[in-house]
Amino acid sequence: MNIVLCAIVVILEVTLGCGMFIRCYPERRFKNSFARAAEWVSFFIICGLYTWNDTLGFISNLAVIAVSIMCCLHVFCFYRCKCNVSFIWMQFYFIMMSLLRTPYVVVRGMILGCDLVHANYGAKPWSGFLYELLLLAFVVVFYYWIWRKHDGLIRKVLEKYRIIFLCLAVAAWVLMSYVLTSGEERFSKNELYFLLWGSGGLILVIICMLLYWMYQNEKREKRMLSLQQASLAARQAEQKGVYEEHERRMHDTKHVLLFLQQCIENKECDRALQKLEEYQEGMQGKKVWTGNDYVDFVINSKYLRMEEEQIKFQLEIDFFEIPIDELDFSIILGTLVDNAIEAAMQCEEGRREIKLLIRAKYGIFGMTLWNTSSREPLMKKGRFLTTKKDKYIHGWGLENVKGFVEKYNGEISFQHDAESFEVKIIFMGGGNET
Repeated sequence: MNIVLCAIVVILEVTLGCGMFIRCYPERRFKNSFARAAEWVSFFIICGLYTWNDTLGFISNLAVIAVSIMCCLHVFCFYRCKCNVSFIWMQFYFIMMSLLRTPYVVVRGMILGCDLVHANYGAKPWSGFLYELLLLAFVVVFYYWIWRKHDGLIRKVLEKYRIIFLCLAVAAWVLMSYVLTSGEERFSKNELYFLLWGSGGLILVIICMLLYWMYQNEKREKRMLSLQQASLAARQAEQKGVYEEHERRMHDTKHVLLFLQQCIENKECDRALQKLEEYQEGMQGKKVWTGNDYVDFVINSKYLRMEEEQIKFQLEIDFFEIPIDELDFSIILGTLVDNAIEAAMQCEEGRREIKLLIRAKYGIFGMTLWNTSSREPLMKKGRFLTTKKDKYIHGWGLENVKGFVEKYNGEISFQHDAESFEVKIIFMGGGNET
C-alpha cells in the first residue's frame, strides 16, 4: 500500500513539474507515434525511479538533483526548448517542493524526539502523504489561477531571469541541506524557526518578483496596444485619403462624361477629343487598371514605390464587388502589400517580385498575395515577429489583418519558406455565377 501511495504522489509531482514547463513550450520536436510512445516510456521510467527512492525516505538531496536532471532531459528531448532553461526550472521546482516538505520532517522529529534518520527514512505515515497531497493541491491552484493565464509571460521570465531562478534554487537547496544536517542528532525548535523564516523569505521574494514581472508585463502590453492602435489609425487615415481621392476622381469623371455627352450632342468632336486628351494626361499617374476604381486607387498608391524599388508586380483580377466593408478591405490589402514590398526589398535586384490575385466565383471571394523574401519569417507561438528594430510599432500588421478576417468570418492561411511568402484570404460572397 505504501508503494502505491508513493507512486500516486510522485506521478502527480512529476506531471505538474513537467506539465507547467511544457505549457510554456508546447511545440513538439517529433510528431510521429514512435516519439509519443518513447515520451510515455521515459515518463514512467522517471516516475518509477523516483517512486522507488520515495519509498526509502521522505527527502533525499541527491535524488532531487537526479530527478531534476532526468526531467530536464525528458522535456528537452521531446519539446522545442532550451536545455539550460529546462534544467534550471526543473531544479527550482523539485528543490522547492523538497524544501516545503522539510518542515514536516523537522516537526515529526521534534514530536518523536528522534534524529534525522528515524524522522526522514523508512515507511511514510498517513500524515506524510496527506501533507504531500496538500502541497500538490497548492501547486494545482497556482497553475490554474496564475500559470496557465500568464504562460507567455512566465516563458519570457524563465528565459530572461534564469540566473535568478538558479540562485533561488541553490539558496533553497543550501537551506534544506543545512536544516537536515542540523537534525542528525536531534531536531529542535531552532531548526524549525530557521527553516520557517528562511522558507518564508524565499517564498516572499518569489511572490514579489512575480508581482513585479506581472506589473511590468501589463505596462508593456498597454504600451504595445496604444502603439498598435496608433499604427492602425494612421493606416486608416491613409486609406481614408485614398477613398476621398477615389470619390473626387469619380466626381470629376461624372462631369467629364456629361461634358463629352454635350459635345457629342452638339457634334463638337474636336472639343471632345481635346477634353479626353486633357483627362488622360491627368490620369497618367494611374498605372494599374482592375475594373474596380476603389481597388485601383489602393494598389496605385503602392505601385510607385514598387517601381522605385525595381519590384516586378503581377496582377490578376476577376471580381465584380467586394463582399466586406471597403475601408476594412483597403486596410487588409494595403497592409499585406506593404509587408510584401518590405520583404521583396530585402532580396537582391532581379529577384524582387510580387503577385496579387483577387478572384470571386460561385459565392467565394478569394485573395492571394505572393512575394519573394530573403529569409524564413520569425514566429513565436503562432505569431509572426518583426525583424525591425522597433518591435512595439511594427509586427502588428498581420495580427490586424487576422482581426479583420475574423470580423467577417473569413479564412486566412500562410505558406512560407526562406525564399517566398504567400498569404491566402477567403470571404463568402461577391462571387461570379460563371
